Amino acid sequence: MHWNPLKIAALIATAALAACGGGGSDTSTKVTFTSLVSFGDSLSDVGTYKVGTVAYVGGGKFTVNDSTAAAQNWTEFLASQLSLSAPCAAETGMLPSAAYIAGGLASVARTQHPSCTNYAQGGARVTSDFGVSSVGLQAAPLSQTTIGLLALPVEKQIANHLSRVTTFSGTELVTVLAGANDAFLHLNAVSAVTTLLTTDTNATRTAAAGAAYAAGWSTTLQGQIAGGTAAATLAAAAPGAAVAGMATAATELGGYVTNSVVGKGAKYVVVVNVPNIVQTPRGQSLSASAQALLSSMVTTYNSKLAAAVPGSVVLADAYTQGMDQYANPAQYSLTNVTTPVCAVAGNILDGSSLVCTLANLVAGTNPATYQFADDVHPTAAGYKLLSRFVALKLAQKGWL
Repeated sequence: MHWNPLKIAALIATAALAACGGGGSDTSTKVTFTSLVSFGDSLSDVGTYKVGTVAYVGGGKFTVNDSTAAAQNWTEFLASQLSLSAPCAAETGMLPSAAYIAGGLASVARTQHPSCTNYAQGGARVTSDFGVSSVGLQAAPLSQTTIGLLALPVEKQIANHLSRVTTFSGTELVTVLAGANDAFLHLNAVSAVTTLLTTDTNATRTAAAGAAYAAGWSTTLQGQIAGGTAAATLAAAAPGAAVAGMATAATELGGYVTNSVVGKGAKYVVVVNVPNIVQTPRGQSLSASAQALLSSMVTTYNSKLAAAVPGSVVLADAYTQGMDQYANPAQYSLTNVTTPVCAVAGNILDGSSLVCTLANLVAGTNPATYQFADDVHPTAAGYKLLSRFVALKLAQKGWL
């Protein structure tokens, strides 16, 4: 069943009216939220890296950046819908490795912003510090060259909030969305191990063992990779390790929501599952086998997450909703759900939405009707659809 986003206000009003138990002209919300507290990754990040060179070139959010309110992600749109203050980043900074600094990407120290409650950070995983393009990957034994995203995992994001407030007030709306970066790290490890089937050298073994370490695979499997176990044996075991890792991450996130969010006084919590990454431009660029594995990782994660979160929370199924948008774009006022609008040319991070602006778009594209800014992140149009979908779920819960 499709929902028309142009009718979302009417749907929310109807759900709110039903929650209030009758007719009349009462259009007030069921719950009056006092603030928005967000945990997660780049999809919810409102400006962790809007510093230094990134800010100078007009970037800072994982979408098409511009100087107007149009360049928002779903948490910002949701805050506006709820008449709450615009979210701001609880921590900012960027710590690129030396090669990137030499190339002109400035290093900016971590800075805490105690009055801000959006803790989401691009590159963040559920538990591991080894996020995508993160500063964590720069340390030994990985010693990778990265753009130095802080990528504080959700576990630590929540802990940081609790260090400030001790408990939730019970009047804030809490949003949680993470897991995609776990999938990317696991997929990278599988790819590195699979390389051994055709190129099995000391260098490729070291790289594969490092990728497995970063993904969080068992020390036993890491040892087998480094120690010379047959490539075919390792390639057969790798997909299972990736899927198991995603199941673990989902269970961990469910535990954090149960014990450290709801268990610490939060009454209104929405957890958004991982969208179908296979349908992103990056996902579509993968081989059929990689797509199948990625699909298995995401569906396993979402299934485990649904089982792990408490029944009191709203679980917004962005996976299913995104598939409907992909299959029926016109119903969502989208003309393109396959092509990024951000160009590689003129973009200091090779097409990344983090530094994508109206000045470096692919000719002929329209961010107002395209789903994707870069190969994984939405345009503001895509984020707005997600915010409306989440708002509908809140209304159906009786909170709006």
